[in-house]
Amino acid sequence: MAAGEFGDDVVLGAGADDGVLDLDGVGNDAIVKRFEELSAKFAEQCKAEGEKVRELGGLYVLGTERHESRRIDNQLRGRSGRQGDPGESRFYLSLEDDLMRWFATGAIEWVMGKGWDDEVPIQAKMVTRAIEKAQNTVEARNGEIRKNVLQYDEVPNEQRKVIYTRRDQVLDGDDLRDETLAALASVVDDLLETHCSSDYTEDWDLEALVADTATYWPATLEPAGLSGAATSDEVYDLLMGDAVSQYEGREEEFGDEAMRRVERQVMLRVIDARWRDHPEGARPPA
Repeated sequence: MAAGEFGDDVVLGAGADDGVLDLDGVGNDAIVKRFEELSAKFAEQCKAEGEKVRELGGLYVLGTERHESRRIDNQLRGRSGRQGDPGESRFYLSLEDDLMRWFATGAIEWVMGKGWDDEVPIQAKMVTRAIEKAQNTVEARNGEIRKNVLQYDEVPNEQRKVIYTRRDQVLDGDDLRDETLAALASVVDDLLETHCSSDYTEDWDLEALVADTATYWPATLEPAGLSGAATSDEVYDLLMGDAVSQYEGREEEFGDEAMRRVERQVMLRVIDARWRDHPEGARPPA
């Protein structure tokens, strides 16, 4: 039985002489010409071989298991009987196959209850229906898994869109002065939460507060200057006043245009650094 495969169809009798077409070092035009010559030469031989195969019943597809997807089974069945040619397909499976053990337990229990010998082949519509039901179950489960994966992927994708939109805004020259002041306010809040969270002033660590403040801006405040504050709100006002004073001093020193440029550069570095640490940072937005 000779069969050569062209595209999706198995052409009966097409493999008349394997390896007769040696194309090493041959140009495209020569390949086409050589192929046409060989096709004409072996056309009658291929036709005769095909007739022999058809007389024998055509292509027989033998499956040793059933796939989780009915589409794969149907594709295998479809290899036989193409283009009007005769053909047949048959599948054999074991009760120990994963598909049967996991999703067709009812069929297994029915078979086991009959007390058949292990060597006796079982042919019953009940088993066939159980297999199809199991395949439906698997396909539904796999479809739900794919749906969930797509939903989960939307979360980081939305994050990527937000990050890239924010970077575009910064690059387009948005005025970041208000955001810079808001960032300073956030820093002051964090400092107070760390060192002045207690309601009792004696529990405040003003020296550590001033030391940490100096890592963000060249603070002019001293612990003694903060010790007179009775509440954390008063400490906040003192720190925020010092931060804004330092910021406005730099703004006056550099000029508005230069200050806005520095703010954009700093903002981009912060965004990029944080995004690189994010699990999705290496992927572009969809």
